[in-house]
Formats: sequence, structure tokens, C-alpha cells
Amino acid sequence: MLLGYKNFLNKEYILVVVFIAIDKRQAQRIYFRGMHEI
Repeated sequence: MLLGYKNFLNKEYILVVVFIAIDKRQAQRIYFRGMHEI
């Protein structure tokens, strides 16, 4: 039971990390685009 819960937490954590990484890349792209427009 505890092991399964820990595994679930790890999966959720990985999803969050991936989401943040994608968000950062997206933010960088928008930032660079803004720099080019100026």
C-alpha cells in the first residue's frame, strides 16, 4: 500500500517537473520573440 502510494507520488512529481520544464521553454521562446520584435 505504502509502496504503491510512493510510486504514485513519483509519477505525479515527474509530471509536474516535465510541465514546469515545458513552461520554461515556452516562456523563453516568448521572451526571445519579444526581444526580436523590439
